[in-house]
Amino acid sequence: MTSPFPFSHSSSKSINRPRMIFFDWSGTLAISGTRDLFVSPVSSRQEKIQLLMPGAVKTLKELKNLGYRLGIISNTKTPRYQMVNGLNHAGILHIFDYQLYSSEAGVSSKPDASIFLQALTSNGLRPADAIYVGNDYIADVTGPYSIGMPSILISGKPHPYRDAKPILRITQLSEIVSYLRSIT
Repeated sequence: MTSPFPFSHSSSKSINRPRMIFFDWSGTLAISGTRDLFVSPVSSRQEKIQLLMPGAVKTLKELKNLGYRLGIISNTKTPRYQMVNGLNHAGILHIFDYQLYSSEAGVSSKPDASIFLQALTSNGLRPADAIYVGNDYIADVTGPYSIGMPSILISGKPHPYRDAKPILRITQLSEIVSYLRSIT
């Protein structure tokens, strides 16, 4: 059966069902440029939810119900405690099993391989056990690719891929659910 998804990882191995899915924050789970408002203690739960990408909460809940562990790996200057408070006030903190932010001491920024390796090691995973989902080719595809971790790129426009290729390019976060159902 031919997969309806156009990209494959550079290796000839098929992609196995991942144990964990890591997400970028800005431009992937949340609308770009809204982090300060999201972490603000004065913005309401409803305001925080409106800053998320369309269908983000529904998609995350579906993935949780399918048995996936979910995490965030994000470049940010925002302190971890502010992100945790924002996620908690938005009512979605419980969805995430793990979070790693470049603002934390000793954490590198994407696309450096060490931020992805740190997340994998902390969760007892190999690169093939996880998928990274993001919206930036350099940070979110080449970084994971450098260690053999599959990635999914959210982009509404064609991209001239160089050596690193995502396993899938999607235009909406909800497309991840269909893809993951197709590989199980």
